[in-house]
Amino acid sequence: MRWSAVTASVWGKLDPETASWLPLTHHLEHAAAMAGLLWDRFVPHSLRALLASDLGADPASARALCCFYAGIHDIGKASVGFARMAEHRGMQFVLDRMRDEGLETAPVSPTDNVRHETVSQLALRDWLEESLGARRRAANSWACVVGGHHGKNPTDVALREAENRPQVMGDGPWAEVRRELLDGMAELTGVRGELTRWVSQP
Repeated sequence: MRWSAVTASVWGKLDPETASWLPLTHHLEHAAAMAGLLWDRFVPHSLRALLASDLGADPASARALCCFYAGIHDIGKASVGFARMAEHRGMQFVLDRMRDEGLETAPVSPTDNVRHETVSQLALRDWLEESLGARRRAANSWACVVGGHHGKNPTDVALREAENRPQVMGDGPWAEVRRELLDGMAELTGVRGELTRWVSQP
């Protein structure tokens, strides 16, 4: 997948001991590929059939959905609050690289921060509405999957507070990066057509 320079500049993993970092795009591509490998080699045929049946689709489409979710679970890392952690870990050069690509990162108070999975959930919800025509209730239902990828979903209060902190989530170029990641993963996994159908159902 070819990503824009600004999207490719966002970090996903850091190793302060070696001063090395992994772009978020690589992390998400790896996650999507691993989900496909797990589906192909470890998910029982009976479970594949059950998931496909529940979706009203064939197993290949169910597989694509699993890969898509894995490939977007961390899109909320493309946010000001998360990016600033590079500075706290002694890797200012990673933050500088992102700024050079136009991603501004104003200081964020620890008490004002927004967890990246919360940003992921809101970004997916908005994309489902704006790009696939989903209604809010359906978009919320599909988006909560990524919001809970650390084992607990953000509360309604946390979601509302995050929406009121665009300086922490990152708007403008930051929102464009998250949209590019969502569009790119939908293309990479081939899920867009079926997902459009699924989110339009009551």
